[in-house]
Amino acid sequence: EPTPVAPSIEVEVIVEPPVSPASELKKPRKPRKPREKKAGLPAAAVPATERAHARFSPSKLEYIALCPGYVSGDSTEYAREAADSGTRCHHACETRDFTGLTEEERLLVDMCLGYEDDVIAGAEEVYREIKVEMFDQFGFLDLLAVRSGKKEADILDFKFGRVQVRDATLNMQMKGYAVGVWESMPDLESITVHLAQPRTDTISTHTWHKTDLPLLRAEIELVLKRATTVQEDIYDEKNIAVFNPLCEACDYCGNMVRCKALARRVIPIVSTFGGREIPPTVMSVDEVRSPAESGVLLRLAKLATKWADFIGGWALSQALTEGIVPEGFNLKEVSNPRKVTNPTLAWEALRGAVSIEDVLACAPSLSISKLETLFAETAPKGGKAKAKEALASLLMEAGAMTSEGSYHKLEPEKNK
Repeated sequence: EPTPVAPSIEVEVIVEPPVSPASELKKPRKPRKPREKKAGLPAAAVPATERAHARFSPSKLEYIALCPGYVSGDSTEYAREAADSGTRCHHACETRDFTGLTEEERLLVDMCLGYEDDVIAGAEEVYREIKVEMFDQFGFLDLLAVRSGKKEADILDFKFGRVQVRDATLNMQMKGYAVGVWESMPDLESITVHLAQPRTDTISTHTWHKTDLPLLRAEIELVLKRATTVQEDIYDEKNIAVFNPLCEACDYCGNMVRCKALARRVIPIVSTFGGREIPPTVMSVDEVRSPAESGVLLRLAKLATKWADFIGGWALSQALTEGIVPEGFNLKEVSNPRKVTNPTLAWEALRGAVSIEDVLACAPSLSISKLETLFAETAPKGGKAKAKEALASLLMEAGAMTSEGSYHKLEPEKNK
């Protein structure tokens, strides 16, 4: 069965039926003493805070296999929160320290440790959070257990995301780890990889034998060489031709804004919603009836939104730092809402100028705009603005109001 790595790479693998004993994750964890032995591999456990990052580490192989132009990029706030949760859970699995975990995270970690107990049972050597080298790249795997006189090994990797990753049989990260372990321990006859995903309640496993190693090495080497070549010049038309826009890697790619292949797919679609001429190559939403086409359109919509956010931030930054304001836009400073933080102090500051009944009428939020109206009612003609400024000064001096400052935005010019 061909591995869906990239259009230009066809590699056959021995496919075994995936094993997903989800119920195994629910086994209660037995009390155990942590077991760690550091001898046998060239690299000992490395704390996460001290790790360097390889350009094409095993964890990135899945993405650069999908598209050779992929590079790690900025994540959304939601993705960062998910990554932080995963980091906490991985640390807890490594240290058995549950401090700082949420109740859900405690349950997830406990489920993983229960499965880990089964994986390391009977192992002669156990390594955690170790560095493995893969060609001129490297990565860090969660756990390696060696057994049967150093002839068999198990690699266990925890995935705490909410989206199920590719099955272990085809998973490029697991292939990278297996190659890296074989580089350090060439006498191994087989390696079994385990992907434990507690949030999706699944476990995926696969065993490679030493006879599979040449094929695994060739597949990874092709992926690395293609990515290295393409990323030397992402604007070269020959390289653009092998990009894979709208694949899963696009969601996390730092090259997204600069990707011509993606722009050529997204810009015609987005332009149709701006009242411009619709290119004949664009699919009509009203005519889409197949799940495949609607899936492409939905991915386009998500990417277009994210791309628009990137462009908006870039344009605003350029306007603020270099004074280059996009044609047809104005750079505008907008004040954040002011808040009355202490109604008692506010009343004391305004005593004599505003009645207590009027102040209570502005409750419960003690609206600044209502107070300004009340305070400026008795001001002479043309003096209302000064009266409002005086009100703000009184409240600020009394410590009854806070101002959240201001922010800038690019606002389209009004049509003349």
